[in-house]
Amino acid sequence: MIAEKLVELEGRIRAALATVARLQEERTAWQASLASLQDERERLGEQVRHLEAKRAEAEAEAQGLREEREAVRLRVDALLEEIGQVELGLGRPGP
Repeated sequence: MIAEKLVELEGRIRAALATVARLQEERTAWQASLASLQDERERLGEQVRHLEAKRAEAEAEAQGLREEREAVRLRVDALLEEIGQVELGLGRPGP
């Protein structure tokens, strides 16, 4: 009877040890997966920061182009006005 209980207890202990070993292996695998995901997150964070910097550069360039376009438009308007004044002075009808 005691021998049977000892055999049963030994079987339970072996099963528990096997479960602990399996869980340790799973934990190791999860830790490796977590480390990989953390590396990926860092890589993506760097990529986002790089893209945000590029976007800011593009926006600054676009703003500069808008300002340049406005300056050119104002200059063209001024030239058209001058042409109109010259045409009036020459007695020619405008466009």
